[in-house]
Amino acid sequence: VAAVKAKQRQAARSEITVRIMSVEIGGKWRRIQEMKTPLFLRQRKIEIGSGELYMDKHEVTVGEFWDCVLEGKCYWPKETDTKCNLFNGDKLHYPADCVHMQNAEQYCEWKRGRLPSEAEWESAAKGSDGNMYPWGSEKPKCRLAVTDDCDLEYSLPVCSRPEGNTRSGLCDMVGNVSELTKSTKWYKDFGRYYEYIPKRHVAKGCSFVCKEKDLLLSSSSWHRKFATSRTVGFRCVYDAAE
Repeated sequence: VAAVKAKQRQAARSEITVRIMSVEIGGKWRRIQEMKTPLFLRQRKIEIGSGELYMDKHEVTVGEFWDCVLEGKCYWPKETDTKCNLFNGDKLHYPADCVHMQNAEQYCEWKRGRLPSEAEWESAAKGSDGNMYPWGSEKPKCRLAVTDDCDLEYSLPVCSRPEGNTRSGLCDMVGNVSELTKSTKWYKDFGRYYEYIPKRHVAKGCSFVCKEKDLLLSSSSWHRKFATSRTVGFRCVYDAAE
């Protein structure tokens, strides 16, 4: 019965079951030989409880976020840029961009979920193979992810690049829009690791403006808590016990 309910729950929310385990984020220095410009990354191993976690198959869409607003559980960000997907009724299946941290947290809470940590996000994206990119080791191309290689000035509807999905079926884990996490510890190149950055959160996955070196699953950036951007969105996770 429990297994049936879990499957029904996933079908209703379009979630993917991902296996979460300890993950090396970013220790040792290693060189990415496959890239045109060799890049040195410093890794750190993050110990997280292993087990199953439900993660949204795709980034939260404009239509999904509007539903939350209409139910009075989410509110509109102050951003009014007409170029944002969020304020365009013709883009209901596009990622909900131009949201800030509280918007994302409100939505995930409404869905009885939460934002993932940086480690959870990266573990889900890399999978058990520890991939460099969601699809494996092949260099990013427009057929795999919505990135700078596509030469676009905007994001595309979610799951528009199925060839770039993870083995478990997660869409757009790199490209399209960067994704907010709940983590406030930001790891920077050359070994500088900030324990805490006030009013900032880690963002993962990069966006449609990103180039090859920024699309590695080990890459991250930070995002101000109340800032909004056309290049930033989010997805939720749900603890298996819920």
